[in-house]
Amino acid sequence: IAPQTTVSGYGSCRDVTLNGTMRHGDIPSHGSHLNSLSIGQNGQLELYAGLNAHSLIVDGPVTVADNPTTTPIMVNVYDGAYHRSQRLLALQASEIDLDLSQIQLQYLATGGLSYQAMPVIMNGTNNQSALYVEIQYPTDLNTSSLMNSNSAVSSFANYLNQYGSIALLDLLTNMNEAELTQALNELTPSRNQAPSTIVNNVVSNVMQVGQSMSQGAGSGASSALRRRAHQQVLYAIHDPLTARQETPVLGWMSGTVQSYHHEATDTNPALNAHAQTVTMGVDYHLNQSIWTISGGISNTHYKMKDDSADGHVHTQFFLPSVYAEYNDNWYIQPSFCFATNTVHNTRFFTFTSTTEQADFRQNTWQLIPQCEIGHTLPKTAFGKMTPFIAYSYVMNWADGYTETGSSGYNTQHAANYSNTTRVLAGSKIYQSFEYDWGLLNCTEKVSYLFDRASKETQTYSLEGIPGETIITGTQDAYNLLALGLEFEALIGKENPIDLTLTYYGEYNSDKQSNQVQLSMSYTF
Repeated sequence: IAPQTTVSGYGSCRDVTLNGTMRHGDIPSHGSHLNSLSIGQNGQLELYAGLNAHSLIVDGPVTVADNPTTTPIMVNVYDGAYHRSQRLLALQASEIDLDLSQIQLQYLATGGLSYQAMPVIMNGTNNQSALYVEIQYPTDLNTSSLMNSNSAVSSFANYLNQYGSIALLDLLTNMNEAELTQALNELTPSRNQAPSTIVNNVVSNVMQVGQSMSQGAGSGASSALRRRAHQQVLYAIHDPLTARQETPVLGWMSGTVQSYHHEATDTNPALNAHAQTVTMGVDYHLNQSIWTISGGISNTHYKMKDDSADGHVHTQFFLPSVYAEYNDNWYIQPSFCFATNTVHNTRFFTFTSTTEQADFRQNTWQLIPQCEIGHTLPKTAFGKMTPFIAYSYVMNWADGYTETGSSGYNTQHAANYSNTTRVLAGSKIYQSFEYDWGLLNCTEKVSYLFDRASKETQTYSLEGIPGETIITGTQDAYNLLALGLEFEALIGKENPIDLTLTYYGEYNSDKQSNQVQLSMSYTF
């Protein structure tokens, strides 16, 4: 449509008074720059917003005559794959003197996605006023019972409401509540925290079995030396220095299998995991000293699975430890663990017509200081009893990552830190039985476990979508019953082979862990 204009000025600086209809592109200026624009009573300016559309730039103000006979500005909005709250620039000027009622939107749909838009005028300073078209969506994700009860899902749903692609919102808002619950559970990226949760528990539990069942150093195998030296009730040590001087070095090896179940929380789905660990180490008893120094290296592989994810982790951790016993009855066992983990995880999305997936690889590191203190009471008809208390603090650092895969729902996750505190208090009872082939020692342990995860903040976003969702987990605290049972066979009279079978379990209504360990040590 040919413009009907009154134009003054030269070059790209023009003062335009518009008394007819004019499309952006027909404006008689170089580079679509105007010095000023005045829309008369009968004037109408057509602008375009959206895919590859160029905005009109006016260096000066844009004004509208009083009592216009037609809508002063028409904005043609191209169809496109926009996200919610995306703003499309249509006009920039030093000042825009009109109200929203003087702007009309026209959708240039091509049979694509449905969306709604609204004009937004932002008047600022320093020639920064602008007319935008802001993409809206007719309905939000409904506030299902899942969103009301799960902070991670609710936070992520709000993120989708604000930034989600129209395609995804079209899909989700047409679901019933059961379908939406499944979709949000699968989409919410906090489920990717499950490997870190498992790693924190697996490493801590492996240390717990290796140390807490025994009263001795490092792996627990070193106490075999003292048990064999005196043919006494387990850990009833009367001459530890003589024993250590005779055979100061003990090598040991153990294998551990563990199963783990965790009910759903705000930041983790319900999940199951299985772990296998192989550990090797050496204990060294300092000459003429109450101290024992231990060191070990361990490799763990675990697999985890929940309703919509499958993952596995390789872990290497190192176990330096020291041990001291006082007056034959008291002991203290500080230890320290450093672990490196490589996480491989896959999420599955089944709420679409075809199953899709997203994968990530992540490196994590752990530091775990731990200490146990106990006291052996005088022997009774039931054996010897040792009350004890143990404390461990699991610190976990994780790299950031971006998922890959064909799902279109790949997540970006910022680097993060988490921690877990574990306090164990209870008692162990020891019995020892002598046979021709050697000794059979039995240990029973009953204790209370307090386990609390940190209230960490995780930052996520969907790849290719602006903004981010920050999910703050609850400070999950668990009160658990911990039970342990150990059978140890010391085979041989001189330099015996020590075979030990250990069970350790932690239980409450939301969280269960079962672990079995087989260890072997040999004195040399």
